[in-house]
Amino acid sequence: MFVPDPARTARELFRVLKPDGRLALCAWAEPSKNPWATTIADIVNSTLGVPPPPPGSPGLFRQAQPGTLKALLGSAGFSRTREFEARGTRDYESPLQYWTLFTEVAAPIAGPLAKADEAQRKGIQEKVLQAAATFLKAGRPTFPWSAWVASGAK
Repeated sequence: MFVPDPARTARELFRVLKPDGRLALCAWAEPSKNPWATTIADIVNSTLGVPPPPPGSPGLFRQAQPGTLKALLGSAGFSRTREFEARGTRDYESPLQYWTLFTEVAAPIAGPLAKADEAQRKGIQEKVLQAAATFLKAGRPTFPWSAWVASGAK
């Protein structure tokens, strides 16, 4: 997701893999299937006017479309390629913990927020806390996630 040239990286992984070796990779699936990331990002980006990244640039959803990882491995020379979707949930203690985690750790969130004034930041926080509360299960925000897992052999 984050390497500058995924095709080149896949070819290098193939090159250094032992004969009969296998490789597995995973990448987040489509944004709509990963509200743990998009809930806060959509609010921050729309409120602060953060433009979307250019297509194909490094990022969480670079290989989000089904078949992308499998095709990447195939084009690098891997055989017996497979891809499947893994799904699960990620929960947080509270909407505030969700907010704090992303604002302290996630650069694509923390960076734009650092440029926001106090009123904007407070307004964004309130929107994020309200949005996270819509995912409450047993009193905890519980977000679904989805990722593509692909494998291949040399």
